[in-house]
Amino acid sequence: MTYIIVDQNTKTRTCLHTPLSEDLTTDDVKDFAPTFKDAALLFLDSRQPHAALCLAKAAVDANVPIFLDAGKKGSSFSYTPQQD
Repeated sequence: MTYIIVDQNTKTRTCLHTPLSEDLTTDDVKDFAPTFKDAALLFLDSRQPHAALCLAKAAVDANVPIFLDAGKKGSSFSYTPQQD
């Protein structure tokens, strides 16, 4: 799980990452969908792809923009566009 702390004064961010013992599943995150009604943005990285796709679909349904941080150039992240 990664938490992002943003300092508005210095315009910096700090990411705190705690590796999970198991990957998140769609069942782990499906109940988060109702929280998107107040969201301004969904930030995703290249971790936990199954859970991320579930959250991304909920964000699209709620008209919430998605930002994907796919890592550094040359990373092993692979992206396949999804379309309904």
